[in-house]
Amino acid sequence: MSNLDNLTSKILADAKAQADKIVKDAQEKAQHKYDLEIKKINAKKETVLENARRDRELLSERIKSSANLKARNKKLEAKQAVIDKVIDKLKTKLVNMDKKIY
Repeated sequence: MSNLDNLTSKILADAKAQADKIVKDAQEKAQHKYDLEIKKINAKKETVLENARRDRELLSERIKSSANLKARNKKLEAKQAVIDKVIDKLKTKLVNMDKKIY
C-alpha cells in the first residue's frame, strides 16, 4: 500500500507542479499581452497628442493670418478713403478754378 500511496503522492505532486506551471505561463502571457496593449495605447495617445498639437498650431496660424488680413484690409480702406478725399478736393478745386488760372 505504501507504494500506491507514494505513487499517488508523486502523481498529485507532478499534477500540482504542472498546474502551477500552466498558471504561471498563463499569467506571464496575460502580462505580456497587457504590456503590449499598453504600449500600443501609449503610441496611439502620443499620435493623437501630436496631431492635436499640430492642429492647434495650424488653427493658431490661421487665426493670426486672418487677423493680419483684416488689419491690412482696414489699413487699405483707410488709405483709399484718404485718396478719395484728396481726389474729391482736387476735383472741387479744379471745378471752382478760374479758366484763366486753369
